[in-house]
Amino acid sequence: MLTTTGTGRITNVRLANNKKNNNEWLEVTIACDDFSEEDNGIRIQANNTNGMLDAYKKDLEAFNKSYIGRHVTFTGSIVHKSVSSHYFDDKDGVLKPRKNPGFKISYASIEISPLPKTEAKTMAK
Repeated sequence: MLTTTGTGRITNVRLANNKKNNNEWLEVTIACDDFSEEDNGIRIQANNTNGMLDAYKKDLEAFNKSYIGRHVTFTGSIVHKSVSSHYFDDKDGVLKPRKNPGFKISYASIEISPLPKTEAKTMAK
């Protein structure tokens, strides 16, 4: 098993469910960028079923203000078959590099970093 730990910002969240057993979870996308001159960003996909899910279901607008764009630390096991840096373009029939390669993590832990004081004051208003 290969594990990873990193930091990034939440860029997208989507509610997902399994209709067979009525399980719900959030599919969280985390952008990890190295801010170099090269575009070396990757995207991490993680599922979450704890407090983030409750907050999402309670008030979507408040959730978006509180979570989207927030800096997070994540840890999880890399799902090997999900690692992707290229895709096959059916239209052109060629293999193309992804703008943002990525992978999924399972057994994910996502920790929300505290807001800087200036952002916290703005959000409190």
